[in-house]
Amino acid sequence: MVAKSSTPRSSTRTRTKRKAVLKPKAVKAVRKKAEPAAIRLTPAKPHKHAEAAAWSENAWSEREKAYTKLFGSLQPKGKVLTGEGEFVTPRMGVGLGLCVMQFGPRADCMSWIYATHGLNRHPKSKGIELFVHWKRKDPKASAAILCEASRQILESGDAPQLGQLISIGESNKTQLAHWIICSSTHGDSVSRDGLKLLLLLGITDAEYQCALKVRSDLADGRKVLSEALRAGGIFPVTDPARGCMTRRRDFNRIWEKSFHAARKQPKGN
Repeated sequence: MVAKSSTPRSSTRTRTKRKAVLKPKAVKAVRKKAEPAAIRLTPAKPHKHAEAAAWSENAWSEREKAYTKLFGSLQPKGKVLTGEGEFVTPRMGVGLGLCVMQFGPRADCMSWIYATHGLNRHPKSKGIELFVHWKRKDPKASAAILCEASRQILESGDAPQLGQLISIGESNKTQLAHWIICSSTHGDSVSRDGLKLLLLLGITDAEYQCALKVRSDLADGRKVLSEALRAGGIFPVTDPARGCMTRRRDFNRIWEKSFHAARKQPKGN
């Protein structure tokens, strides 16, 4: 009986030893399989439209001269704005595919002016740049608005039109939810390369809704709104703190007059 009992004990010991040896290897193998593959960090890709912008130092110099003639000196000197409202060198701004230039008040223009640089280099923009007259200095909000409006124009694939309404959501840092494209007071072409400027003007939601309610068979609501903004003394300066034009006592008179003015305009203008 003693001999019989010694054999199973030996066998049990052997199995136990084998299990003890195999168990760590099995666990190690499982751990190797569970470990995720190494992640390679790569630099952020440039703006998807950047490849279409073949800029040079001469192009930048030409643009700066054209803008300086119209708006005054660049502020701060030698700096431009990114879409996030950060000041960088012109070379860095050019590399982003689109940047914004800031110009301070002058004797004949007491508002701050912000203008895009690079939008007209994209084929879909049809050679235009956007700019805004801002009541007070606000580089972050203005840069965000201009860059978002530019993005929407490029993604639509259509040439920007006078009276075009643009709604800006998350990128909007003001209480003005909508924007309208207006003609520039600086003429059709402002530089030798055929640069064309279009003005962005901020409007309230109520003003936006008034334009949409105009019957298309009677008049273009966007043209009516453009006329009303001029008649009401709002054009061309964007003031996020201003009151809504629809709350003015003379609004109905202004709107009716603008409606008749818009009907007289030729179609397509």
